[in-house]
Amino acid sequence: MEEAPAASPAPVRLYSGEAIAAHTLVLTPLTGSILAAINHRRLGHRAASRRAILFFGVPSALLLVAQVFTSDGVSPLLHLAGFAWSIAVARQLLLEHQVLFAKHVAAGGQKAPWYVPTLLAFAVIVLGLLAVFASELL
Repeated sequence: MEEAPAASPAPVRLYSGEAIAAHTLVLTPLTGSILAAINHRRLGHRAASRRAILFFGVPSALLLVAQVFTSDGVSPLLHLAGFAWSIAVARQLLLEHQVLFAKHVAAGGQKAPWYVPTLLAFAVIVLGLLAVFASELL
């Protein structure tokens, strides 16, 4: 009696380091952190996924909230800190995920399309703006 071949797992698609860095710079470090965490999660690196959210995502979210709710006197300093944080996070995630992505592709892995998280992020932004404008009309 022959044994049935084991079902191969579905191919994993990862975001490139460049896509993560671009999302970090254009759509905030929170977005880049989420993409980095998704990459790690897809590879089964759950601890690395949690670290990406904890060390990059949470501080990014806190910085965004602080920028929205601070007074005008402190705001320029927070914007400067936010800019520096964005550059630092983009660089770190780029360096980490370039290597991760290169190994993945060399092993036959596939690239995830960058435009899907971009469109999703823009949809969230548009919905947020619509909610703000709708609340102003009431």
